[in-house]
Amino acid sequence: MSEAANAGHLHQLSITAVSGELGGVSSLFNKPSAYVEILVDGVQQKKTQNVKHNAHPKWHETFTVLVNKDSVLVFRVLDHHTLVRDSVIGEATVNLAEVVRNNAGKSSTLTLSLGPPQNQVPPTASPTPTIIITLDGLQSLGRSRESPSYSLPTGQCF
Repeated sequence: MSEAANAGHLHQLSITAVSGELGGVSSLFNKPSAYVEILVDGVQQKKTQNVKHNAHPKWHETFTVLVNKDSVLVFRVLDHHTLVRDSVIGEATVNLAEVVRNNAGKSSTLTLSLGPPQNQVPPTASPTPTIIITLDGLQSLGRSRESPSYSLPTGQCF
């Protein structure tokens, strides 16, 4: 199988949304009811339950998603509101090819700084909000599924 074909091959990846540190986006009387949306290649796949009124949410929720080795994961943290649209606290992007390369295909726990969503002004929150996630199942992404290739000898010109 060619490298391009291998890139399109789907693998199961286990993602655990562990916890968050959202102190920079809360105040004494206004703490977020945060949850995490997981997008794979721009498509929402999963989301955690919201943790009500907590600047240090602990989700510990594990999801299985289908990815290829070049997939891009987006972790978007939102604040749940009952009467109005949920607001985005921040998001982080993970390029799976880089994670596999940097971690030799082993499970990886990542602490991700949350930046503003695309097309939004950076927040003035201090400290920068973060989330901790764990990726498991990277071994199959790091393995090459190359089939032996055969080539015909080229003709010689005389």
